[in-house]
Order: sequence, then structure tokens, then C-alpha cells
Amino acid sequence: GDGPQRLMRTRLDTLVASALQRRSAVPAFTCYDFTTALAVVAAAEEAGRGTILLVAPKTAATPNGLRLIAALRGLADDAGVPVAVQLDHASDRQVIDGAVAAGADSVLVDGSALPYEENIALVQDVRAALAAQGRADVVIEAELGGLAGDEDRAFGADAAGSAAPEDASGLTDSGQVEDFVARTGAQLLAVAVGNVHGKYRGEPRLRWDVLQDIAVRTRIPLVLHGASGIPAPELAKAAAMNVGKVNFNTELRTGVLATLEDQLAVHRADGENLQGLLGRWEAAANGFAAASLAVLARSGAAEAGNGETTRALAYNQGFYNLFLAAGALVGAACVALGGAGTPQGVVGWTLIFSCCGSMLLAAAVLARTGRKHLRAAATQGTTPLLAVVLGLIAVLA
Repeated sequence: GDGPQRLMRTRLDTLVASALQRRSAVPAFTCYDFTTALAVVAAAEEAGRGTILLVAPKTAATPNGLRLIAALRGLADDAGVPVAVQLDHASDRQVIDGAVAAGADSVLVDGSALPYEENIALVQDVRAALAAQGRADVVIEAELGGLAGDEDRAFGADAAGSAAPEDASGLTDSGQVEDFVARTGAQLLAVAVGNVHGKYRGEPRLRWDVLQDIAVRTRIPLVLHGASGIPAPELAKAAAMNVGKVNFNTELRTGVLATLEDQLAVHRADGENLQGLLGRWEAAANGFAAASLAVLARSGAAEAGNGETTRALAYNQGFYNLFLAAGALVGAACVALGGAGTPQGVVGWTLIFSCCGSMLLAAAVLARTGRKHLRAAATQGTTPLLAVVLGLIAVLA
């Protein structure tokens, strides 16, 4: 037929790892209803990219919520792109068991509000219980660090939103990451780096330094919650720091509710046209999902473009150093043939010092671009440094 081709079920961790290989991330959208889920999957199919349907624990705790999970499972399995279904922010064993039985293929086991050891114990207990039920294939995401706000509400009674902590309190402690991942066996790690649930109070200020420090301490994909409100250029940088999954909720809800508020009177006047109103609802959700998919896909495109630029610069830099080295060798030959104090020797020393000095300055500039380039800078700068030192000794002797 003309519909999307049905795919084999894809594990959430495989979906995320595949995106990271392309230097992009997978968006995850909270779905309180089937209309929103239809819109999200349609956007993913149009983009040709995978996505994740999230279910809130308050939804999963109800009989109708379990029916929604079963419906989402069917939608995901019938989609033309990889789609995962995840129970979000869960700590209640009964809710987790019910959601998995209904069709959730992954769970965020959230013990972030607990003391460190209790957080680890919760994740371990859930993993062991699922394995005992023959569900060891369920992908486990864990959370380390506390996010301000409420994932189901954009703001509190004062409508002010949530603010990230001014200091390091509540942020993920990068020093705990390796131990936490090793002991929990989590396949994804949600982190707190200045992101919040719900509406941000003021401008979002993500701690990229903390995120980078976390990224170098674990190989598993990282997850960024509270992405609503974070500017697109900021989100596009996330995949470069091993963030393979980005959660959206508030902006999706806000867009749908604003559309319903704007269109309700018109569609009531149009013969109580619920079908038309649902169409507007779906269009609003689809538009936001499509935009989010595009932003996270651009992170991969930008990284690829940066890679091409880096390769071109490296090619140029290689020949630059080659020509400088050749100049220094010509200078050495002039000194050897002409002898010290002769015009030929002066020209030789001038070539040696200018070429080796330029190579040293280039190495110093490379060292200042970041710690990851220190080894390359040392390799590039050692030989010309020795040449300059030995040359100065020879000239001054």
C-alpha cells in the first residue's frame, strides 16, 4: 500500500546510539493523549528520523493510562521509522511493572530525589525485578542530580516558572558518574546541568562545563530533560557532548493549549466541529515535533560541516609546517656551507630562527584551543624548540 513500511522494533538505547554516531540526538515527547502521539510520529516519519514517546508516571498509574501505553505501543510498532515508548520519571514498582506489561520498552527509573546510595539501590532493584520477570530487555535510564520544577506543570501558583540553582547544588556531580553508572548498569544517564522542568525563570543558563566533564567520564549516552525554552543553537550543541536524547514537554503542551484556546470558539460556532478542532490540535503538535526533529538533526549536520572545515585546516596546517621545516633545513645547509659570520651563515641562521619560531608560535596557538590538543601541540613544538635552543647556544658560544 501507500502507507509507511512497518519496521522491526528498535531498542531505545540502539536508537539513541545510532543518532550519536551521526552526531545528532533523538527527541522525546511527552504524550498525554493519542492525538499528540499521532502528530509526533507523523512528524518523525516525514523527517525520516526516529523518536521517543514518553508517558508520565501519573498517566501510567491509571487504567486508562495503561490503555494509552498499549495504544502507543501499537502506533510505535506500526510506524515507518524507529519509535520507542518510555515510562518517564518513575519510582513506583507497581507503576513500572504495569507500564512494561502494557508495552513500554524503556523506563526512566528516577531516584534523583533520594540520597545517592538509595538512588543506586532503587535502580538496581528495578533492574533485578524486571530481569526476574523475563524483561531484562527493558532499557533503563537513570537520573543523577536534581532538576527543579514539575514535569507535568509549566509553573506554580505564582506563574514564575523554575530557576536553575546559582551554585553547584542540584547539579550532577561528575565525580559520582563513573561509580553510579557502573553500579546501576543504566544504559542512559539523565543529568542536571542547569536545565529545569517546566517554564524557565529568566533565560536558561546551561552549565556546558559540567556537561563536558560528565561526558568524558562515561561512555553511555546522556539525556537532557527540560529542553523546552532552551534556544535552538544551544540544543544543537548537545550531541557533541554525548547527549543522545532530549526531552520535550512544556513547549509541546503550551502550543497545543494555545491553539485550542484560540480555535475553540470558532469550532463551537462551526456546528460543534470537534473533528476540525482535533485537526488543529494535531497540526500544532506536529509543527513543534517537526521543528524539534530538525534542530536536533542540524546538530549532526553542523558537526559534519565542522569536520570538513577541520580537515581542510589540518591539511593546510600540515603543508604550512612542512614548508617551514624545509626552510629551516635550507637555513641549516647555509650555515654548514658558509660558516658562522659569513653572509651565507647569517641568512642561514635567519631562516632557522624565523621558521622554527613560526612553528613554535603555531604550536602555542594550538595548545590554547583546548586541553584535547595539548599532545598535538607538544609534538608539533618540541623539535623547533630544540632547534631554537641549540641555535642560540651555537650563536652565543
